[in-house]
Amino acid sequence: LAVIPVVIHAPEGSWVVYGQPDEGAVFIKVDKLLKENALKILDRMEVL
Repeated sequence: LAVIPVVIHAPEGSWVVYGQPDEGAVFIKVDKLLKENALKILDRMEVL
């Protein structure tokens, strides 16, 4: 979940690297669609 705000704030064209259990390092390139999807996920989260 920590990668969501990183994607939202990262500039388009940058790379985000994070660890995924049983998979290793995951590399994703930030683009407009990825940022939009991250915002949609964040919007669905309940604030406590």
